[in-house]
Amino acid sequence: MKKAAILATVLLGLLPISTAWADVNTDKAVALRKAISVAKIDFCDAEATLKNVLPIGGITPTYLVKLHIDGQRIDGECNRGSGTGDSMLVMVKKLNNQMVVTNHDLFAEFGNQAHQPNTRFVQKIILISPGVIRLITNEYARNDGNCCPTLRYSYDVQLDGMRIIQKRFLGKGEPQWD
Repeated sequence: MKKAAILATVLLGLLPISTAWADVNTDKAVALRKAISVAKIDFCDAEATLKNVLPIGGITPTYLVKLHIDGQRIDGECNRGSGTGDSMLVMVKKLNNQMVVTNHDLFAEFGNQAHQPNTRFVQKIILISPGVIRLITNEYARNDGNCCPTLRYSYDVQLDGMRIIQKRFLGKGEPQWD
């Protein structure tokens, strides 16, 4: 009986922690679904999992969602082919208790910056400070095939304007497929 009471006390003590975790996870799931639904307006497929949702904080709960997209929609029809896969980075904010896409593709803001990342092969996104993310991505070596870049780089990027702050070569690794 005493063991059961101790176990109940421990488990009840964990409830507020697990409830808070569930709220964050629920918001992440809603942000993910919202990003996918907006992407599917312009693309045939948009995929991601909760591990592709990065809470970035701020006064308003804000999330970055990295989606793998494929096949652009043109006049409602899917246009697919070899090499049509890519990634997009969607910003979703919780405004008035609703998830709202505030930027449908941050990667498009790179524009024509010199030495910009190959967004097709972004492997990881990390928040390194408020307003600054680090992208880990693969790029092509001279003899790499279209499917499989082997050079690993990190890019520190200021979210406001998607300005590249720093690019670092991390080494040559195993080929990464999209």
